[in-house]
Amino acid sequence: MNKVFEEMYRSGVVPVVMLSDENKAVGLARAILRGGIGVLEIPMRNPEAADCIRAVRTRCPEIVVGAGTVLTPQLAKTAIEAGAMFGVAPGYDDEIIGYFQEKGIPFIPGAITSTDIQKGVRAGLSVIKFFPSEPHGGLRTIGYLAEPFSMVKFLPAGGVGLGNLEEYLANPAVLACAGGFMARAHHIEEEDWETVTSICAEIREIADKRLRGI
Repeated sequence: MNKVFEEMYRSGVVPVVMLSDENKAVGLARAILRGGIGVLEIPMRNPEAADCIRAVRTRCPEIVVGAGTVLTPQLAKTAIEAGAMFGVAPGYDDEIIGYFQEKGIPFIPGAITSTDIQKGVRAGLSVIKFFPSEPHGGLRTIGYLAEPFSMVKFLPAGGVGLGNLEEYLANPAVLACAGGFMARAHHIEEEDWETVTSICAEIREIADKRLRGI
């Protein structure tokens, strides 16, 4: 398991947070780190996202920062040039996967069908984003998919929160869970980093149970 996936497993979650202000991006990254979470995904949904990734890489190098919603080859290029340490997408795209692999950077495509997961296995992928998780059966479906695809770990997103996080992390097929429940838009706008740190610390307590085998 590479460094990026190791940090995702240790943290238990991949915070996915829309950001457009570099200073707030760095403030968020530091708040997450104080709570014990060492990874952050910034979706490429606005023109400022790349600058936010670059700022976090430069000013908060302790955190593993990646790009989410990488939907096109151009966005993949932009994200990598900004310093993204991993990429994520809601769906499956051979060209984008190949581009990240050429650069030696982990990429996690989204999939909900056995067909796309099998394509991922053939492409040499070891982690698949299961999205949206809860609308497609959540852990029950992951349990079925994990039987033939035991070589794959899943990153569930969509409907995962503090209420069901422990149950998700108890499943050995789950690498980590992705979502923005630890840092909502109002937390970012108000720069309420104390609340973000507190929620992340609560998440780490849940993740630590898995690490200790409880």
